[in-house]
Amino acid sequence: MDTQTFAGNYGKSIVLDLCFPCGAMWFDGFENLQLTPGSILQLFKLIHEKRATPGSTFDKPLACPRCLVKLEHTGDVQRNTRFFYERCPQSHGRFTTFFQFLREKSFVRDLSPKEVAELKQRIQMVHCSNCGASVDLTKDSTCSYCRSAISMLDPQQMEKTVRNLQRAEERRTTPDLRSPSVRQELEIARLSQISFGEKLSFGDQLLIEEAFDLVATGIEAAVSFFSDPG
Repeated sequence: MDTQTFAGNYGKSIVLDLCFPCGAMWFDGFENLQLTPGSILQLFKLIHEKRATPGSTFDKPLACPRCLVKLEHTGDVQRNTRFFYERCPQSHGRFTTFFQFLREKSFVRDLSPKEVAELKQRIQMVHCSNCGASVDLTKDSTCSYCRSAISMLDPQQMEKTVRNLQRAEERRTTPDLRSPSVRQELEIARLSQISFGEKLSFGDQLLIEEAFDLVATGIEAAVSFFSDPG
């Protein structure tokens, strides 16, 4: 695995273990909740830059890299979206695919029964966004290998999610001018001719793994928004 360092909440640095060939990552403890909004956007961009084929189906039982105990398949819910990961029963961390992380962060949603029916009229075969296996829509609405539901990237939902992350990052990195301590630091900086409070910019185009099939279709529809996020 490759290691990448991201900014964490409260000034903490988060070192993530990323496996780009298999499209998955390892979080120690609760690192997935400790990433700053800007780090989440940075991680999505990195996933795109290092993109490969969709993630693998892991046939062999996975073990915790810290204690070597077999990981347990676990499901959770975030804003009505279910996502899955493999967690250490000793609470050392979790192993999750990039696709499941996108679901956790509200970028990707399941297709509704109506949307699945409409899709079947136009397309018979799609590829699972989680493991890359072929899914015959005339027979299934979930992947027969990893059981992931057919999902899509909703451009409107993606835009909302990115906007929320950008605003949260701006609030985190922009000084509160009403704070006496901030005003004092600003005055000291002015007198010393030192620039203060560099504001982060997230105007770069944000793209996610294009091999996500239906997810990639949503990215194409939203690409004009990300090219001009202002």
